[in-house]
Amino acid sequence: MSLLFRFTVLASLMLALTSAQVGPVITDPPNNATVSPGKTLSVAYAYPNLGPGTYTVDVNIWQDAAVSQLIQNLRTGVSVPAGISNGTNNAFNTSATIKVDMPSNLTDTFYLTLHQHVETQNGQAPTVRSAPLMLHSAAMSNLPNSFSVLLAVAFGVLGFSFLAM
Repeated sequence: MSLLFRFTVLASLMLALTSAQVGPVITDPPNNATVSPGKTLSVAYAYPNLGPGTYTVDVNIWQDAAVSQLIQNLRTGVSVPAGISNGTNNAFNTSATIKVDMPSNLTDTFYLTLHQHVETQNGQAPTVRSAPLMLHSAAMSNLPNSFSVLLAVAFGVLGFSFLAM
């Protein structure tokens, strides 16, 4: 077999493997950001312009980076601006911001994803997911709420520091 034929077969096999759809990209908050449980979080993201149609987004939080253990669906079916396919200067990406209320029971690291559902005018309906964004809850929210407990801990630390002198 000729070298050119082998190269052509190999290149065609690799091209078949690279036909994946790119999902939304979360731009804010940054990866490993601290969020406050029970507060509103603003999520800014960019998504591919697939032309006119109906665009909706689901916001989910997960226990693990493999997105296999769902903690909660924060928002489902939120409409976002559709893509544009007329004119000569069309943007490849569109951006949007969505606000979500974070649950108050978050105590550790968790992962946020966006699932984008697009129903285009030609009948295609791809669903794509963003890469998981690692977030963690605020450390102050995990401390004891009782002032007397904090005061006792402070006096204990001061007492031990005087004993060590």
